[in-house]
Amino acid sequence: MSKYVVLRYVSSETVRSSANPNSASLGSLANGKQLELVQEAAVKYNDYTYYFKVAFNGKTGYIRTRYVDEVRPDGYFAVQPDYSKYANYVRVKCAGNLNVRTSADLSSTTNILSRRAEHGDVLALKSTTQANGCWQVEWGGQTAYVSAGTSYTERISPTAIPGGDTPAQNPNCVRVKCTALNVRNSADLSSTKNLLGTAKQGDVLALKSTAQINGCWQVEWGGQAAYVSAGTSYTERVNSTAAPSGNTAAQNAQSAAWTAIVNQKNQTVSVYKNKILIRFCTCTTGGTTKDRLTPVGTFTHKQEMNGLPGKKSLFLSWHTSDPDKQISGVEDLTVFDCVRVTGAVYFHRIPRQANNSYDHYKARLNAAGSHGCIRLPEVHSRWMYDNFAYGGVAVVQPL
Repeated sequence: MSKYVVLRYVSSETVRSSANPNSASLGSLANGKQLELVQEAAVKYNDYTYYFKVAFNGKTGYIRTRYVDEVRPDGYFAVQPDYSKYANYVRVKCAGNLNVRTSADLSSTTNILSRRAEHGDVLALKSTTQANGCWQVEWGGQTAYVSAGTSYTERISPTAIPGGDTPAQNPNCVRVKCTALNVRNSADLSSTKNLLGTAKQGDVLALKSTAQINGCWQVEWGGQAAYVSAGTSYTERVNSTAAPSGNTAAQNAQSAAWTAIVNQKNQTVSVYKNKILIRFCTCTTGGTTKDRLTPVGTFTHKQEMNGLPGKKSLFLSWHTSDPDKQISGVEDLTVFDCVRVTGAVYFHRIPRQANNSYDHYKARLNAAGSHGCIRLPEVHSRWMYDNFAYGGVAVVQPL
């Protein structure tokens, strides 16, 4: 099946007669337009510049890899299932893409769908019984099949999908009385190191236990157990009818239409729109050293703050022989699809090496290790860049 490249990150790019920036121009490709690949392997010009060989106006041409994405005829993006309809899931384990098929025949090459599943994707099971070594899954609204091999997929429980109690599901709740209330990951009101975020006045939180612990209520917060002060100046017991529009599993009554939950313990990102989970993927957050931490808290996505852009397609390039040590000034690694969280911390695509490869970073997804930003698989980063609205809220939970 033919494959294509589409220009994503600049308004236009020159197509040349050879894999050399000084070669003759054959014309230019406009943003959003695509060209058919003549060969999949990129052609090296130097350590920092590679080209794709493409068909262009009846000729063979070359276009730099840095500003294009590889796509397939029916589109680049996977369609995630409606999580509310399913109770059983599998997660993609392999570092690269996983073939998704129209039938349960792993030996066939004619039943492979052009869209492939990415590492960390969660697929809804249509049956919990394997068929010829395959799982039957939902894929883009249709029935499809993926390998059930333990190197490729793993069964996960519904609790691995973000969710949890809402007031409609749990009649025992507390309402926040003060202007702002710290939410913690342990029942220790004296600590400053256990903060998850802040609940606002009027928020209704579902109780996970009706017994107080060290002067705290144990509540549902972003799909996990958390703690808030049980002091009568801070919270009061109410029933579920006190929350007129219900409590979001994502953020417990945050008012933003868009909410992204970053679970650093599980290395996952969950995106909600109007309280409905619409995107779920694996990620890589900051490392454990002080200079690599991803900040914890609740942040509003703004168009610009302190001179830093809210969104930027091409954010940063750097050169180094060690792919995880930044040395500014020379291009070698590039990140795209940047959506600002706070300060210089962004959601962004896993870094792209000079030869257009993501493999080093795909293998490291599901484990902390970035410089503080939140790395996403390429298919999900582009979706985030295109869809996550200004004013949306990012909730970053502790590692």
